[in-house]
Amino acid sequence: MVAITALKKDDVLYDVVSQKAGNTTLRHQAVYRVLVTEVAEDHSYVMARWNGNAERKYREGQVKKWRRTPPKKD
Repeated sequence: MVAITALKKDDVLYDVVSQKAGNTTLRHQAVYRVLVTEVAEDHSYVMARWNGNAERKYREGQVKKWRRTPPKKD
């Protein structure tokens, strides 16, 4: 979904992951907000905050899994 070259500072994206629901075999989707704080000039990485945590460096492999819009709720 998202390429580093298309990102700008202060873009808000969403990371959707599958998580276990407690001590069961059931799984559910968790949606986390990602705020881009910096984009490298050569577009090799972005600095972003994930779910309100401290910012860190993300490269193309992780960034391409993020989405521009959150998934629809069932």
